[in-house]
Amino acid sequence: MLFFGQRGYRVIAHDRRGHGRSSQGWDGHDMDHYADDLAALIAHLDLKDVIHVGHSTGGGEVVHYLARHGESRVAKASGVTQNRVFRRFGEECRGEPWGQLGTSQVSQ
Repeated sequence: MLFFGQRGYRVIAHDRRGHGRSSQGWDGHDMDHYADDLAALIAHLDLKDVIHVGHSTGGGEVVHYLARHGESRVAKASGVTQNRVFRRFGEECRGEPWGQLGTSQVSQ
């Protein structure tokens, strides 16, 4: 994050529900809720041309965000060591390299 911040990018790291300083509730700990929380944050801050970088579970969150909320606010997306199992149009996808998943393939 420092790398990008030092190069003039606005860097935002959110606390996923149940992590960090967020509330520690029992409900909503699934990718759909994580993606919806991210969408709410992006809308609240009125962000445009967002570059998403998700690590591990965050990579799955980025894919879910694109699938549920589309690409209208997204400039680029990347998953780093992203190996989550996720559903794409009702199919299970395991171990598919991130580079082969263009946003047009995961958008609804």
